[in-house]
Amino acid sequence: MEKKALFIVDMVNGFVYDGPMSSPNVAAIVPYVVELTKQFRKRKYPVYAFADAHKPDSLEFAVYPEHCLAGSHESEVIPEILPLLHKANVIYKSTTNAWHEIYTRLVVDQMIEDEIQEIHVVGCCTDICVLQFVLNLQTYLHDKGAKIAVKVIHEAVATYDAPDHDAKTYQQMALNIMKNTGVEIL
Repeated sequence: MEKKALFIVDMVNGFVYDGPMSSPNVAAIVPYVVELTKQFRKRKYPVYAFADAHKPDSLEFAVYPEHCLAGSHESEVIPEILPLLHKANVIYKSTTNAWHEIYTRLVVDQMIEDEIQEIHVVGCCTDICVLQFVLNLQTYLHDKGAKIAVKVIHEAVATYDAPDHDAKTYQQMALNIMKNTGVEIL
């Protein structure tokens, strides 16, 4: 019997609907992410969601506009996905990279122990949060000798447009980088 898991990266109000970092590109993937989440939950596969949640003095705000303050509406998982999750399966993160949260590594270690065969990743932003997490996940699995396939669903990842950030270019670049590390792009 196949064993799969799903990580949802930063499908929070602040990137989907409200705030300075929200993007219609990210909003466009909501139906795909919701459908995948429903499919994984129906099969009783583990589903975890990362949620950007910063302190007011976050150094990240020197690079990006102030966004997703911990405890704010922006830092909440979007309402289409939240009811599909167990509360303990939301992992709050204070950096662009969810790998730096200790709970993330504990979850992945449990997935290795449970002999999960595939880890699917969806969400935003493809070239920042998704890319950083996936590269660390892939490296960790290789280091542990865990033969778990990491798969990114291209229809369910997105990034934003900005004056110095063409979404189409950065999206393709990130997908190519992940592919070149052995991640399967579906």
